[in-house]
Amino acid sequence: MLNGIDDRFISEAIQDDTAAKRSGKGRKIAVIGSIAACMCLIAGSVYLTGKPGRNKEQLGVCISHDGVNMFYEQEELIRLKDFMLKNEKGEKIDEFSDETVSWYKLKDSDDVKTLIRDDGNDITEWKFVSYSFDDNDDKNMKWIAENVFAIGSAEDIKSMTIDDEEFELDDSRKEKLYNYILALKSPQSDEELSLIEGIYGSSETVKLSVNTPKDTVEFLLYPNENVLQLNEGKIYSLFTVMTDDEFSNMR
Repeated sequence: MLNGIDDRFISEAIQDDTAAKRSGKGRKIAVIGSIAACMCLIAGSVYLTGKPGRNKEQLGVCISHDGVNMFYEQEELIRLKDFMLKNEKGEKIDEFSDETVSWYKLKDSDDVKTLIRDDGNDITEWKFVSYSFDDNDDKNMKWIAENVFAIGSAEDIKSMTIDDEEFELDDSRKEKLYNYILALKSPQSDEELSLIEGIYGSSETVKLSVNTPKDTVEFLLYPNENVLQLNEGKIYSLFTVMTDDEFSNMR
């Protein structure tokens, strides 16, 4: 029976077997290549979303200008945003800069809530956390409100949001809210310190946002104590006691 097999059939069978093996090998190579590409994408994603591991020489810095001392803390960014910081530089702030360090506003920003620092070797991002004045009799919150939070007058207040519900304000309420913002201060006396410590345990807290044409400034409202407190990032101590409960009752 074996002797009766046509040589042509044997040749075709050998060729088919070889092609199948080659095809299987090709599929294996394609699968391995796909796995390797996925691993590269995963590794790249993990790297770019990780922290750059920069050794921070200073965590905080004080920038003084015209009797106003502003305290900033360095932000720890993921590598991707860290790489892009040079493209986020906006207007240079000459009055903050010197021969060794240059400070910039964020691109398309008019305030100094967030700054970019360039010392020629490294570009870093810094967030405003607090302030003080050299002479409390001559300085007030107006400079901070205008330059840090871009609220230079009552006209810069577009609306107010309380617990996700937006309210349009008439001129009278805008002026009153603006005056409360100007009255923000750090606790000084023992009585004020006790008040601030007490509100942290308050059972009722309301999120209040002041909406401006370009940004939103976050506050916490404590209706029981009628206290309005700034709640921007790490700025927790700036507060004012309101003279009435008009805004508390808008909910």
